[in-house]
Order: sequence, then structure tokens, then C-alpha cells
Amino acid sequence: MSKVKVFGEGLGRVGVREIVPNLYWLSHCLGEHAPNWMEVYRGVPVEMKTRRIDIQFSSFLFVDKKSAVIDTLGPMQRSHFMEAIEYALDGKPLDYVWVSHTELPHAGNANALKARYPEAKFIAANGGDHYEVHGLDGALLVDPGDKVKLGKHTLEMVDPLFVDHGLTQWVYEQKTGFLCTVDWALNFHVTPNECFKFFDELEDSSRHIAYDLVVNMRTQFPWLAWTNPKQTNAAVDRMFKRDVRILAPMHAALVRKDMPAYVKLLKQAMVEAAGLPFVLDLKPVQKNAK
Repeated sequence: MSKVKVFGEGLGRVGVREIVPNLYWLSHCLGEHAPNWMEVYRGVPVEMKTRRIDIQFSSFLFVDKKSAVIDTLGPMQRSHFMEAIEYALDGKPLDYVWVSHTELPHAGNANALKARYPEAKFIAANGGDHYEVHGLDGALLVDPGDKVKLGKHTLEMVDPLFVDHGLTQWVYEQKTGFLCTVDWALNFHVTPNECFKFFDELEDSSRHIAYDLVVNMRTQFPWLAWTNPKQTNAAVDRMFKRDVRILAPMHAALVRKDMPAYVKLLKQAMVEAAGLPFVLDLKPVQKNAK
């Protein structure tokens, strides 16, 4: 399945693409509904303000003796996400649902999957509360280093370097070199026809990547202002001592080529993001004049 199979259209569409044999990328992006920089972030350079930016909403499916889907997309993509999973499973059962963290673009269809695949076992990070609120009651609770064997593939729980939300966890799979870093390390694409492409296929992948990484790092993880960049980047180096051949952030085009160069960009972005001043910009609500 080298080409993309797309289910639905608009804000509900979901594309399916095989990354390597038995590993599928199920994704949604805004396409023509994508905003420009000026609508999302303040303080962008003049030449960047009208550049439209788009990000992925991703899920990944391993199909083996046992199958596992990683994240669930959001409620708006529910019906087409279910179609996409059934298409990729091709008649096989769904055995595991791994939830990276409890936020709608990631866990928003957990209950729907539970209803469709009642035999599937959910996987969530240990140490949280209120699992039932997110459809994770009775889940297999895991810690960093725990593994779930699917057959030829084994999912290893990874301690996340950058925590975005409750119960955040990362995952690594050695056979494919797959590393999912959830909301960290993402990139943007700028045209609607690039929605389901890998990073090396994007027409504009190198021109703005450094700027995009810095802005995203700082807005997604504002606590970087209080970190030591050298220590943070040392942790990144330790993470990538693994054999990473597929870097799969949930909101980005997958990186599958020139991994050392991409990691170098990530580390530089961390330094720059940590060096930006922290500004708490709260403006009073203006009441309508009578």
C-alpha cells in the first residue's frame, strides 16, 4: 500500500498509508482549512504571516500475530477512522489500543474503539487518576521499559522527555526502528496536497523547518524557559542512541531519512526555544461600549 487510501473528506477525512510492511500511518490534516501563522501565533516575521501551516493528527497501526493501534484521532474523524482501521486490518482482530495521553486528538475515540472491538486491551501509562473518564478503565497500566509483544514486533514503553498532557508516554519498536514522540519534534507542511506525505517528500520541507521547530517547541512546551539546554539535549542524545529509523511525532510528517540531520535541527531548536523570554500576555476583556 504505497499509495494513500483516503476515507471521507474535509474535517473528517482519514488517510491510510503503509510506512513499512505491516506498519500503517492513519492520519488526518486540515488541508484547505489550515490557518496561517498570523492566525495562530503572535510575533511572527512579516514574511511568514500569510504562510499557511498544517499539521497531522496521527495514529499508527502494527499488524502482526497481534495488532496494536497507537492513538485514536479525534471525535470529528471517528467514522472514517473506524473505516481506515478496518481497511488496514484486512479482517484481522484489533488486540491492543495504546493511548499516548488523555487529550481529544489522541484519545478522543477510545470509547468508540472499545465498543467496536470489545476484546481489545487498552494500554495506558501507570500512575494517573480518573482512567474511566477517558475510556481507559481496566487498561493495562505500563511503566517505562515495559514491553508488549505482538509477534515479530514488540512495543517498548519509553519515558517521555517532553510531557504534554496527563499520562503521556512514548513508544519504541526495535524491528522497524519506529519511535513515536507524541507532541514533540513535529514539523508543518504548507500546501493541501502534502497532507499524507513523508517529510522527505514535502516540497518546502527545508526552507522553514528551523523556524517552525523553534516556535512549536516554545509554544507547546513553554517550561523550556526554565531548563538547561545542554542537559536537555544530552537527554535527546541518549534517546537517539536507539536505532531510530522512523521518527513519528503525532502531529507531523514522518521522518524516515537523514535522521542525524533532523535530530541536529531539533537540538538547535531546543537551545533557541529555551533562550526566548517568557512572557505571560494576558489582556483584559473589553466590554462593549454602550
